[in-house]
Amino acid sequence: MLHVVELALPMRRPFVTATGTLPERRTLLIGVEAENVTGWAEAAPYQGQGPGSIDRVWSIATSGEMDEVMALPAVTNAIADRTACSVGEPLWRRLGGRRRALQAGLAIGATPNTLDEVEGAVRAGYRTVKLKIQPGHDVEMVRWVRERFPALEVGVDANGSYRSETDAALDAIDRLGVAYIEQPY
Repeated sequence: MLHVVELALPMRRPFVTATGTLPERRTLLIGVEAENVTGWAEAAPYQGQGPGSIDRVWSIATSGEMDEVMALPAVTNAIADRTACSVGEPLWRRLGGRRRALQAGLAIGATPNTLDEVEGAVRAGYRTVKLKIQPGHDVEMVRWVRERFPALEVGVDANGSYRSETDAALDAIDRLGVAYIEQPY
């Protein structure tokens, strides 16, 4: 049996990316149940990002057509979780993982308050941030963060907002020592 549950989680403040502003985070939990054991996974495309919307994933997951980029992997992951649960083993162990501490990072939206948010994240103990960037809201902001917090691991995510004519900005960002440039084009 397939279970599909939608969650709409309000943001404390709207999350701004190069492709839009998100006032809430919609996500789907996909459950696969057999023999009274249910495995769960998440299908969580961001609104306006990538090939799958929550509404499209919902439609596909509830129709049984598993051909969507986000729906099929979520169902596959739920089946793997269900299989692990049926033998009383955590999925991470079943997949060969090991338990270890992970450093949490914080994604920070592209707003006029970005620099204040980075300072707040550092005060809260974050050692890793991912900055949402877009042309015109990029090089100087990243430079300021790198100069102010040289030990902070900084990644950037452009959500596909750059074109070949903005390569100079991406080169400048790369020279500032960011950990990665995610989805520039």
